Amino acid sequence: MSRPKGSTNKLTTDVKDQLRNLIDTVVNSIDVDSMDTNQKLKLLQLSLHYVIPKLRSISNTNNDDGEDLPFLIDIHKRDDETGEWLHEYVESKIPAGVMKNNRDKWS
Repeated sequence: MSRPKGSTNKLTTDVKDQLRNLIDTVVNSIDVDSMDTNQKLKLLQLSLHYVIPKLRSISNTNNDDGEDLPFLIDIHKRDDETGEWLHEYVESKIPAGVMKNNRDKWS
């Protein structure tokens, strides 16, 4: 029989707790003062990405050709008479100048 949706997996929780305790013990036992500079740098290199998330490159779409960019708006509203949900799609354009003027804000 499977676990109910949303319930915790006791085995996974226990394993994570044991790993957390092991890591804490190992990290607390490291004598940083006895390490040379290369060892300290390697420790930082290996552990930093667990503390600080890696940055992903963001591609900035340059629209320097002067063309407006397509923009689609999905409107959800309820019909007053029937009470049913209606979807309305409105196509529009973002003027090329707006993107160019606000590029620094969104980068």
